[in-house]
Amino acid sequence: MSTPQYSKWYHRPWVAAMLALAGTLLCLIPLTEAGWVNYDDPSYVLDNPMIKDLSKIGELFTTLEVQGIYHPLTLLSLSIDYAIAGADPLLFHWTNLILHGINVVFVFLFTRKLSQKLSIAFLTALIFGLHPMHVESVAWISSRKDVLYGFFFLGGLVSYQFWLDRDSGKKAGFYIMTLALFILALLAKPMAIVFPLLLLLVDWMYGRRWDRGALLEKLPFFGLSLVFGIIGILAQQAGAAMGSIERYPFHITVLTGIHNLAVYLIKAFIPHHLSAFHPYPAYIPDQLPWTYYASVVPWLLLIGFFLFLSKHAKTLLFGLGFAIICLGPVLQILPFGRAIIAERYTYIAYIGLGYLLGSGYVYLREHLPGSFWPEALKWLLAGYLLWMGNMTFQRCDVWSNGATLWSDVIDKYPDHYFGYNGLGEYLSREKRYDEAVTAFSKSIDLDPDHSEVFNNRGRSFQFQGNYDFSLMDYDNAIRLAPDNDIAWLNRGILKFTAFGDTGAIDDLHQAIVLNPENSRAWLNRGVFHERSGRPQLAESDYSRAIETDPESGVAFKYRGLIRLTLNNPNGALEDLNRALRLEPSNGQYYYWRSRANLAAGNPQQALDDAHLAKGYGFAVEKAYLEKLEALMRERE
Repeated sequence: MSTPQYSKWYHRPWVAAMLALAGTLLCLIPLTEAGWVNYDDPSYVLDNPMIKDLSKIGELFTTLEVQGIYHPLTLLSLSIDYAIAGADPLLFHWTNLILHGINVVFVFLFTRKLSQKLSIAFLTALIFGLHPMHVESVAWISSRKDVLYGFFFLGGLVSYQFWLDRDSGKKAGFYIMTLALFILALLAKPMAIVFPLLLLLVDWMYGRRWDRGALLEKLPFFGLSLVFGIIGILAQQAGAAMGSIERYPFHITVLTGIHNLAVYLIKAFIPHHLSAFHPYPAYIPDQLPWTYYASVVPWLLLIGFFLFLSKHAKTLLFGLGFAIICLGPVLQILPFGRAIIAERYTYIAYIGLGYLLGSGYVYLREHLPGSFWPEALKWLLAGYLLWMGNMTFQRCDVWSNGATLWSDVIDKYPDHYFGYNGLGEYLSREKRYDEAVTAFSKSIDLDPDHSEVFNNRGRSFQFQGNYDFSLMDYDNAIRLAPDNDIAWLNRGILKFTAFGDTGAIDDLHQAIVLNPENSRAWLNRGVFHERSGRPQLAESDYSRAIETDPESGVAFKYRGLIRLTLNNPNGALEDLNRALRLEPSNGQYYYWRSRANLAAGNPQQALDDAHLAKGYGFAVEKAYLEKLEALMRERE
């Protein structure tokens, strides 16, 4: 009697996949209680008018860059979440978790077909799902691009495997599906450009020759990679995210790439010193950090490992090649951003190294002598996975809010300015201005060359009422970066409100010249014009503020009020109705709509709005209510 295909219940593929998924979600479930963090989330989602309006779908696909990246599909997914849940972070976190969970299943399917071994697929999927280096990609709402492009990318790899497996009569559909999923992955994140190289790697693992036919079928993939690669570079340059190639000498950038690859390799197996931000080390000519030279050690160990297991070099080369191909674009040989490495960059790459670990474990289990050593190895692996899972569970707490995130960065890099600036921004948003000033001051003490930090401390001083200190900080921010439109705007507002208008209009105008899409600059210049007795100019500026941010209830309110001043009550009603659609619980807006209704000859609607304003907590004058009630009695 033949042995059943699955001798134990957990040997069934779908059970193994669900166990990997369950282990992943168990480690990441604390993220359902996490909030927003002041690390790109405000500018990228919360304050981004493109996200808040689903009618802007076309604009998402025609805008070259947002945050230095062309990724319209990711923005669309965030926009859908915002349309459903508004600013509540719960749905955003659940979407990231669900996408990551599906990706775990895709990794299982891909590696099972690749290895034909359930245990290797289970271990690779589980390591991918609960790896501490992947917490950033799942926990950070602004990193939606990672889990979303991973969804299409991994789906494309599985589809390609079916293209290789099926008979010729059924191949065309899987080829088209693979190409379509690749395009969607590119639209979610440009890092997907490495996809065709991985297809060649999969061909090699399947024993398929790289002949003319195999290469020709990859041409559309390489063509798309080239196009999106160029778009990606242009987007980085447009978003000022691309660093200067002259930032370091060429040999330093090459050493940086080797060093970074070694760091990623080590952290794959021994995740340690995790942080949301890993700064560049200070560069001193001819005095590189010792870690650059030490990075050769893991490569020597790896070469020795290859020689020791030469019979299994194909599996080793595949796992390592998979990781190197995926990490290649982000090794900082072509510098961009402020971080030397980023944990989110490992999201797809670590599948290769997880496959290496799973394959190595299965090989040793099958070849170690006796029964003790295989059993000991099993418990050693279980302990290792529990250690990583616990680290991931604990790491989720770091992403709870801005305070926990930046405190962790400061703990890891106490001598770098960036963490203190982030903590100061969080404290300022929480209106804890004294603590914010302390954090910003520490940041400036560590590195006094960053315009944004002076601008941030200037705002905290301004909210404290320390206007002279605030003005000095804005001056320094502009001195360090004359193109900082936010600093010009803030200094203009400060001059307008605290220093008798002196120079305010010039600063506000300069902010608009530097960034015509700055809605706040148009809005505040409109307020300046209105209070200076120029209502027509004010109305024009309020209209431009609305054009740049059509989700700004405040801008509609201000234009409604100026239209009321200009004897256009119907126009005022139109604007105040729009403001209330955007903020239906704003008592002030009901009050001013009441005034507009009264001017338009609608006393009943005016009275209703006045009562609504009062109900929403706005202090409506008693005399005004009595006036409206008297008008209604006269009509009776």
